[in-house]
Order: sequence, then structure tokens, then C-alpha cells
Amino acid sequence: MVSRFIPALDHLRIPENNSPDLTLCIWDSFSTSTQMVPPPCPRNCFTDRGDIWGFNSRRIKTAFHWIECSLNLMDLETNTGIYWVQTAETLPYWVYASPLRTLFHWWMEKNECQLLHAAAVGTEHGAVLITGKGEVGKSTTALSCVQGGFYYLADDYVVIRLEPEPLVYSLYSTAKLNADFVANFPDLSKFVKNPENLDQEKAVMFLHPNLKNQILPEMPLKAIITPRIRNLDDFRLTPLNRWAIQRAMSFTTMSQLPYVGCYTHDFIGKLSSRLPSYVLELGKDLRRIPVAISDFLAGLSAHPAPSPISSCTHADGETRPLVSVIIPVFNGERFIADAVKNVLSQNYPALEIIVVDDGSKDKTEEIIKQLPLDIRYFKQENGGPASARNRGIKDASGEFIVFLDVDDLWPENNLNILV
Repeated sequence: MVSRFIPALDHLRIPENNSPDLTLCIWDSFSTSTQMVPPPCPRNCFTDRGDIWGFNSRRIKTAFHWIECSLNLMDLETNTGIYWVQTAETLPYWVYASPLRTLFHWWMEKNECQLLHAAAVGTEHGAVLITGKGEVGKSTTALSCVQGGFYYLADDYVVIRLEPEPLVYSLYSTAKLNADFVANFPDLSKFVKNPENLDQEKAVMFLHPNLKNQILPEMPLKAIITPRIRNLDDFRLTPLNRWAIQRAMSFTTMSQLPYVGCYTHDFIGKLSSRLPSYVLELGKDLRRIPVAISDFLAGLSAHPAPSPISSCTHADGETRPLVSVIIPVFNGERFIADAVKNVLSQNYPALEIIVVDDGSKDKTEEIIKQLPLDIRYFKQENGGPASARNRGIKDASGEFIVFLDVDDLWPENNLNILV
């Protein structure tokens, strides 16, 4: 397990310490001939995200990740964690690229930091955080900057601290890229460690130790950007509403990390309110990306952007809590698009939309996946609307939960009044 997990973290190696802040016990049953005790709860207590219902407290955290079949445990009082799998041979490629992610997530939260799904690169003027859901161009943007000589902190997951000023910390020295994009980075393609599996996996690049002089452990954050792929001749950076950037940061982070909730939502809200936010419209020539971002950072250094106007509070100063809207649907192809549109028309900014498909046989799933927004979508065998609502509750992150039937519509301003 050590040989598989250490390479992504080796750039952070320090001298041996006999009194570590955190101890992680990492083992597999195959090589140790030691079995894990069976789960003390039925299968329906486990969620897609990893949460295990009934096995989480302020002190003890537990999670089980189905695809990698890993059990993650943390005792935040003794500062001890456990990572277990049956065998290391079946671990998927992304585990080697970003090992122990769930344990680091819990540990960072205890230390007033946050693990975020984002990339980060920088120059002598500071770093930018590059965020957004998958396939929007985060890796392309980050690796274009690395190839252009930028400092590198992360491609997939970073650690953020807010006080006294926003800082970004490197955690993994790896990068992941769609196989058909590797040819765009000839200087980096030699670092791909899984070339024989690119017909099934993303390319995983290990940038340390070859690029150790470009990999920094931490940098001050100056701005947040989210890429958008456009068929343009040049690149444009345009200001973005802070709630739009907050939603971009929140979606994948809060759908991948177990037990995220109010703390993560509030942390992302504070971060997005303290830094200027921009859309980077990606053009055809990838060599222009580092030029555009370098000029942008130099301009921010010479003329700092004003602090964003925080739209995260009501007139009375109360913060906006995250609301999980759960929509059960069965054969609802005629209604689902209008139901989602109705939720968005409420103009409530801190939303998590969860659609639970209760075994539809029509085009419901196809329509949902074509909607131009982030939706957490789950499909189950038909069990009725109550079963679908309960399925949504299991994976909800919001401080409040509200239900909307797929063939119903809310009146204007209904969600704000409910909150």
C-alpha cells in the first residue's frame, strides 16, 4: 500500500517525527491475511457519497466508498485514522492520483481548512483557484500553465485556509487528463504512468520529482476562475457573480466528500466572498492560456480588484443556508424540465437539487442529463415516491430539505418564504 500511495504525496515529505499530529493506519487484507470485521449495519445504511447512516459523530467519522471498496475511519479525539481495502490490486487509478482523500478531508476540517475539488497554479504575483465541474477545462487550464512555466499546486484537489488571508496548499503532485488531450502537452506526456490503460482510464501524470522546482507547498490566493470552452480565437476573462462561482465550487466538492454540510457550505461561501471571481473563456490556441492568466495576475497585483460585494446575506445580515431540493420522479419526461426550471426561478442562490429517478422507463434520465446545470441524479428500482424521497434525504447536504413533486410547481418566491 505504501508504494502505491506515497508517490502522489512524496513532494511533501518531511524528516521523521516521533510525535505526529495525525497517524493513519493503512492496510489491506490480502497482504496481511487479516480480515476487517463485518459491517455492523445493513446495506441500506450506506450512501453513494460514502456516508454511513448512524456511524458519524463529532468524534468518530466513517465512510465506505463503493467503487474502490475502501473503508475510512477517523477518531478526531485520538487523531487516528484507518484506511482499509480487501486488496490493493483492484484500486482504481484515481486512488493513486489522490490517495486518502476522505481522511484528509476530515483532518483539514478539524484544522479549520477545507479540501476543495479544484486546481491551482500561480506566478510570482500569486495563485488562482480553477474550479468547476468535470469536463469544463480545469486540467487543460492548469497543465497549460505548468507547461508554460507556472508554479503548480494541484490539478484535482487542494487544501484552502481562509485566515489571515486565503492560502492554497498543495496536497497531491499528480494531474489527471482525458487521454485524447495528452497529445496537447508534449512536455508533460512523458510523466504519464498508465499509458497502457488509456483506452479505459484518464491519463495520470506524476509531476514530482521531475518538476519539483515548479511545485510549491503553498501560495497566496488572488482570484477564483472557472473555465468555459468556447470556439474563440483568443481568451477572455470576465467578472462572474459570486453565487455562480460558489455553485461551481460546491457541486463536485459536496457530492464527493462524505458528511459535507454546513461547515463546507459556509467555508466556500466565505472564500467566494473574499476573492474576485471570473470566467475564463478558452480559445483554440492552448498556448495563450498561460499568457492570459499571467497578464491577469500581474494586473491584479498592480491594481487589486475590489472586494466582492457579498450577496450571501439577507438585509438583516443573516447568511443564506444551503437548501437541498429533492424531486422524486417516475416516468416524468413531460414535467421534469419544468420542475427544475421552477426551482431555479425561485432565485434562491444556495441550492442543491437532487433528482431521484424511481425506475422510470421513459426519457426522464436522458432529459435530466441534458439540462445545463449541476444536478445530483440518482436512479433506483421502483419503490414509490416515499422511497424516492428517503433516497434523496440519504445523500442531502443541505441545512434544510424541501420536497417538490415532479408534476407540481411552486408559486413565486415560495422557497425564500419557506427559508
